[in-house]
Amino acid sequence: MPQSVTVSSIEKYQVLVRTPTHSWIGDEPTRIGGDNLGPSPFEQLVAALGCCTVVTCHMYAARKKIPLEKVWADLNTHWEKNDGKETFHVDVLVRARGELSDEDLERLKAVAAKCPVHKVLCPGCVIRFEVERV
Repeated sequence: MPQSVTVSSIEKYQVLVRTPTHSWIGDEPTRIGGDNLGPSPFEQLVAALGCCTVVTCHMYAARKKIPLEKVWADLNTHWEKNDGKETFHVDVLVRARGELSDEDLERLKAVAAKCPVHKVLCPGCVIRFEVERV
């Protein structure tokens, strides 16, 4: 299914992001000259990974009858330089609530790492997943 997204400048570093059904403002933080009126491009990128991870876990749990009640994804990013090459790293902690066995948590960890956004981003960045019961 093709996706349509249009991004247009507003002023300074602010942009208007439009899809066929939604719109929002993106901006850069004040520390680099923006007005911080919306999420930065990297925040939107990382948020997309988080959204996809959570939805993928819910879809999988429903299909496999895993008693997942609620799921969160906490994402932290950093750059690492190795042999002169910088690599973007994302650490994802998936927190899952429900009557979940250790096997359920392992299955959720495996499927979280297979979400479509993760597949698009890799191998250009390193994404590490952990899953914990809450």
